[in-house]
Formats: sequence, structure tokens, C-alpha cells
Amino acid sequence: SKHMSEITATQQARNLLADFIAQAVCGTQIAIFCQIGYRYDDASKANMYIGFFAKYLNDTWRNMILKDDPYINEVFDQVFVLLPHESPLCVIHKLFDVGRVLIKEPPPIGSSTPKALQTNTNEAYVNTLRTMLTYFYTEHAKSILEELEKGGHNCTGPKYDALHNEDPNQVVFNVSGNRT
Repeated sequence: SKHMSEITATQQARNLLADFIAQAVCGTQIAIFCQIGYRYDDASKANMYIGFFAKYLNDTWRNMILKDDPYINEVFDQVFVLLPHESPLCVIHKLFDVGRVLIKEPPPIGSSTPKALQTNTNEAYVNTLRTMLTYFYTEHAKSILEELEKGGHNCTGPKYDALHNEDPNQVVFNVSGNRT
């Protein structure tokens, strides 16, 4: 019988992808909060956040093809050893679907910080917010990914080790505003 602490390849990959999504969404939202002051849970900014996330995934796709980003290599080399039959293109679309849900359904994060001090110049508040958002996003992403796995699909896209044949300038998502 399997030992309880052993987790399956699917679960390991799910954890890696959930961490990746949480870092990307939270990183974007915290950066924008620090620069402009928009809050992560401002519903009027959801489409902007989704646009930034889509652009990040386009860059991730490009990095996967060119193998030019150590962080992207580290994450996805592991993911596709664990999920050799998955196509990176399918995974990128899955990541987008999950990230979009996280952005549209932000967690209600309580804070002991008085409302007046919940500002982008309060470093302690920003750090606590980042930690909590990352945690909630990671957990939420894991549960969404688990649901998506139940659907199952026949993956026909190019495999990870064949990505060097893909055009790095071909974006996956059309985002208004050009690549810089």
C-alpha cells in the first residue's frame, strides 16, 4: 500500500502550478497596489488584472519555447516530467482559466490593520497582504485545478520537449496593448 506522505505526480504538478498561478496573480496585484494604489479586490480593475495575467502567460509561453528564464524552466521542467502526456499549450490555457477565477473571486481578507493604515505605503500591511493573498490563491487554485482534472481531455498539442519548433513570437492570448 502507498505510504500516506507519498503524493502522486498529478498532485505534485497541481501544487507547482497552483504556486505558479498564485505568485503571478498576487505579484501583479501587489505591484499595481504599490505603484498606483488599486486594491486586489477592486472589481472594476478585474479586467485589467486579467489582461496583465494573460500577458504574463504569453511571456511564459515564449520563455518555455526559448528556455531563457531560469524560474520558468525550473517550474515547467518539473511539471512536464510529472505530466509527460500533457501539452504545454493546454496547461497555459488551464492556468489562464484558473487565474481568471482567482481575480474575479478575490478572497475577503480580514486585517487587524485599521482601514486608514491599509495603504500601499505601509510596508507591514503590504507584506501581510502579499502573504495572505498568496496562501488563499494557492489553495483556491489547487481546488480549481483538481476540479478541472476530473474533466479529463485528450491532449493533442505539441509536447514540452518539442516546443523549440514553435514560433516564440506567436502569442497565445491576444491582449490589447503590444508586447514591449
